[in-house]
Parts: sequence; structure tokens; C-alpha cells
Amino acid sequence: MNNEIFAKHSWYFRNALVRANYEDLSRGIHKTNVFLVRFLENALLGETNELKNRTMHIRFKEEDLQVHRNTGATVRVNDPVKTKNDPVNNILSLISKNKNITYDQLAEQTGVSRATIKRHIQKLKKAQILIRIGADKNGSWKIIAPK
Repeated sequence: MNNEIFAKHSWYFRNALVRANYEDLSRGIHKTNVFLVRFLENALLGETNELKNRTMHIRFKEEDLQVHRNTGATVRVNDPVKTKNDPVNNILSLISKNKNITYDQLAEQTGVSRATIKRHIQKLKKAQILIRIGADKNGSWKIIAPK
């Protein structure tokens, strides 16, 4: 067997193994071997199935992809699972409730690290969705409505 497909699509293969064994019935997620079968069909039978990691996302729909207006990054829209658990939405929600909230408080309340909070806030600043007014210690946050 040619190992080139494993070298080229190792991340897809790993994720396909995870999806074949991952199940969370409380969220409506069931095990599926569809992605593993696609990979093996390509490896063993020489078929040309498309092997893209994004198709393995729990709620993937091609029409949900959109280019962000400022950053040029591809983002998901209208995905209830993503929206519910998205740290960026959680950060914005917490900031809208407390404009003086700190990085440490955001990290504690969202359950992610301080470094992750800082990274998301930098992206929000770059996208001109969030700005800091005043000094780091005694300033406040301001959310700017997207145009």
C-alpha cells in the first residue's frame, strides 16, 4: 500500500478515527464511520473522495461558511452549537454585562485560559468589534456594532 495518502491526509485520518468513536447523545452526536470509509476507499481502492477536515465538524453545512468582513477569515454563521459554546460570543456577552471585566475574570467565567482570552480579544480588536477605552488597569471595554 502507498503511504503517501497517510502522509498527505494524516490529520484527516486522525479526525476520522475520532468521529468513528465519538458519541455524545446528550448533544445529539452519534458515532459515524463515513469519514474513515472515505479515507480507506481512497487508500485501498484508489477512489477520489474529497478529504476535508471541515466536513467532519458536528454541524457542518457549506452554506454556513462566510468570509468575515474585516479579517478575511472564513467563519461559521447560524450554527447553534458553535454559537452556544463559542468563547468569542461568551466574551462579548460578558463584556456587555460588565464593561470593566478583566482578562482573568473572563478566563474564569468562560472556562478557557487567560492566553486564549487575550488571543480572542486581539482578534476582536483587529476586526474592529471591540475597543479598550482608557488604561489597562482602570479602563473599560466598548463593543462596536458591526456594520
